[in-house]
Amino acid sequence: MVADNCKIVCTWQRTFIASEASSWQATSASISEGLSVSISPESFSLNKGQQITLTFNSEINAVFDSEYGMASAILTPSNSNLSPSH
Repeated sequence: MVADNCKIVCTWQRTFIASEASSWQATSASISEGLSVSISPESFSLNKGQQITLTFNSEINAVFDSEYGMASAILTPSNSNLSPSH
């Protein structure tokens, strides 16, 4: 996911459709020092075919020293038949 015109604080949304019923936990991990990313809602449940729009927020602080920031978003299902989505 990319937010090309992002400076200091950014917010964007992505919509996901469940391929199977499950509860999900949304987490993020920053790869770039000085970058923090959060996802809302952090947990949710969907039936097969239902969709949800997640809001992503990123912010850089004074130690950020890069042209681009890198982070990952992971959607982890409770349904053991499904794999985490990155």
